[in-house]
Amino acid sequence: MPARTLILLAQPAEALPGEGGSRGIQPPNYFTYAVISQPEELKMRKSALTIILIFCLTTVLLAQQPSSIGANFAYAYRLQENPEIWSKIGISLGLTGRIAVGSPILMLTAGARYVYFPEGYEQTGSGLLRHDAYDLFTPFFGLQLGRASGPYLVVAETGDFGEKETRFGIDAGIGYQLWEGPARTKFDASLKYCLANLMGKDDGEKTRSYLLFSMGFAL
Repeated sequence: MPARTLILLAQPAEALPGEGGSRGIQPPNYFTYAVISQPEELKMRKSALTIILIFCLTTVLLAQQPSSIGANFAYAYRLQENPEIWSKIGISLGLTGRIAVGSPILMLTAGARYVYFPEGYEQTGSGLLRHDAYDLFTPFFGLQLGRASGPYLVVAETGDFGEKETRFGIDAGIGYQLWEGPARTKFDASLKYCLANLMGKDDGEKTRSYLLFSMGFAL
C-alpha cells in the first residue's frame, strides 16, 4: 500500500447560550479527515523541478551569441547643409562591443567613434574662403537584432559631450556579419543613418546628420 499523508481539519466552533444569558463557546464537535497520497505530492515536486531545469537548460542553449569587440573604419557622407560641416565626405574610426544577453537574435551594442570632416574652400568674389574642419567624438549604446552570422539591424542612442554643449542623437542601420565559428575573426560591414543632434540643440541650430558606411573586424 502506498504511503499517505493524513491532514486533520478542525471545523470552526459554534457559539451557544450560557448561564445568566451569557454566551459560551462550544469546542469543535467533529473533525474532517483528508488523505493526500505522498506519491502524488512527489510527482508535483518532480514536475516543478523539471520545468525549472528545462528553463535553465533552454537559457544556456539559447545563449549561443558570443560577446565580441571590434574595430572599424568608415566613410561618412553629410546629408544636410550645415555651416559647421562644410565638407560632404569624412572618415571615421571606431570601436564596437557586442554583449551577449542569452538570446539567439538579440545583443547589446556599445562603443565609440571619432568622425572627421576635413576643411573646405569656397570660391567667392573676393577669393577663396576657408572653412574649418569639423570633428565629433560619439559614444553610443543600443540594441542589435540578428544572429551571430548574417544580416542584422541596429538602433543606438548617441551622445555628443562638448565643452560648452551636450547633444543626444540616434543611429539606425543595417549590417552583415560573417562569422564561421569560435576562435574565428568576424568580418562586419554596416550602413547607418546618424543624427547627431536630435535632442538638446539650440533654437535655429542646423541638423547634423550623415550616413556612415563602415567595415571592420571583430574578435
